[in-house]
Parts: sequence; structure tokens; C-alpha cells
Amino acid sequence: MIHVALGGLRVQIHHGDRAVEAALAERLGPFVEQPGNETAAAPADATLESRIVGDDAFPAEATALEVARRSSLPGGGTRIVRADFALDLVRGPRGWEGAARERASPGRPTESCLRLLLAAALLDRGRLLLHAAATAFGPGDGAPAAVLFGPSGAGKTTFAYLAGACGADVLGDDLIVVGGGDGGSGGAAPSVWGTPFSGDRYPPGRPLCRPLRGLFALEHAAAGDDDALREIDPAEAAQRLLRCVVSYRTDADAAGLVLRHAACLIAATPPAQLAFRPTAAAVWLVRTRVGTPAP
Repeated sequence: MIHVALGGLRVQIHHGDRAVEAALAERLGPFVEQPGNETAAAPADATLESRIVGDDAFPAEATALEVARRSSLPGGGTRIVRADFALDLVRGPRGWEGAARERASPGRPTESCLRLLLAAALLDRGRLLLHAAATAFGPGDGAPAAVLFGPSGAGKTTFAYLAGACGADVLGDDLIVVGGGDGGSGGAAPSVWGTPFSGDRYPPGRPLCRPLRGLFALEHAAAGDDDALREIDPAEAAQRLLRCVVSYRTDADAAGLVLRHAACLIAATPPAQLAFRPTAAAVWLVRTRVGTPAP
């Protein structure tokens, strides 16, 4: 059994195969709580139980699925089925619980189930799991952070690499956690949490939490164009942001929570569009926008 700290939540993970559990702990790295950690006695906010099963115990309809499919369970839970796993998410007495059946696969189904469980649990805490890169500029817990969101191919990993080369802390290049600490009511400034869920070309993010000071819809600049920032109105910002939110819950509250948290985020940190070239100049543009000019 391992415990990980993700997005301000404590998640307990138990896998029936110890080798799989050990490999997962290695991938999650510094996000795994070590023995003697002061939070070790705290109850988990979410739990994941997973095991590898044979084809006879696996949903027949999952065999040919290339993308995940979801359906509702009694009591407000959600079943998510993909070719390599079937995951049931339910809200238990002490938080969200995930029960997964996996096929033996090199595709890391346990990690996929962990992401889905985390996304479900975060919604109840006013936070979102977001397809985005996040970087922080400057030392200390108060260093301002920028979140750069966009679909696959928008340049998240490229920007993260450039920012890291310029001395920024990279919290993540593919999936990060963002939101307020008060259920999204707007009373607290939004924060950004790093995650270990990185793309194939970049190391895992760092277990840091930093204040959000810049929100950017990311895209590559057209050939021959310079780096450019453009203000975008809240409606466009919401459309682009919502496409990047990870949310598979099917209960009656889920859609409203996603919309509310996204609206609070946009109100607190109005987004801009960043069209960038793969050079350090784009990093300095973002750094200046969040309040830490280039040295």
C-alpha cells in the first residue's frame, strides 16, 4: 500500500500485484509519502483498490474500446471502461473510492485509474485536473505561477522545457491541478499544484503548490509571426478551458461543479491567449505578465 499527495489531497493506493504497486511508486517518485511523514496518520481523502484479472473477469464490451467509455452506477457513481481497465468510482463515507480491474498491460492502467479518481475527488474540493503545463518563477512558496492550457499539440511540453531551461520550476507539462482552497467560492486566491503525470518527453512534475498569477490559452505562432499575447473574453476563455478539464463523473452535481470552478478561475485570473515560437522570448513574455520581469 502506498500513499500519495496530489493536488492537496491524500490518496491511498493498494494493488493486488506488489510488483505493479512498486513500479507505480517509483513513477510517482517524490509525490509518494515516506515513512515518518507527519501526514502519515491522516485519513485518506480518496482510495484506489486495483487488481489484474483474466479475460473471463473483464467486461466483454471493453475489448475493442480505444477510448474510455463511461456510464452511471446506482447512488451517483460512475463506471469507466477502457480496453485495459474497468474502474468503478463511488463516493464513500470518507471520500471517493475507486475499484479497478485491469488487464496485464504495458499501458500503465493503474496510473490512468489514479488520474480519474483524482479528478473525481478534486471536484468536491473546488479544484480541477487540467490538461496544461504549469511553471513558477522565483524562489519560495509565494513564487507566482503560470498555467498554460491547450489540447494535445498546443505546445505544453515545449513551453515547459523552455521555461525549465530559463530557470523556472516546472510543476507539470501535461496534467496539473488548479483551483481555490475553499470549494471554488472565490474567497481564496487560486493555487496550482504539480503532478507526476507528465508527457512522454518530459520528466514528472514537482510536488509544489504555488499561487496562480497567469492563465494562458496556448498555441503555436504561425510561421513568420512573433510571440504574441491577446486578451480573450470570458466566454471564449471558458470554452477553451473546459475542453482541457478532466472529468468523467456522471452524477448530477458534476457538470455544475466543473462550470462553477472554471468560472471562478477565469474571474480570479482572466486568461490571455499566447501564440509562441519555441524560444526563450515566450518565457520572458509570460514571466513579465505574472509579475516577475526577466533579470
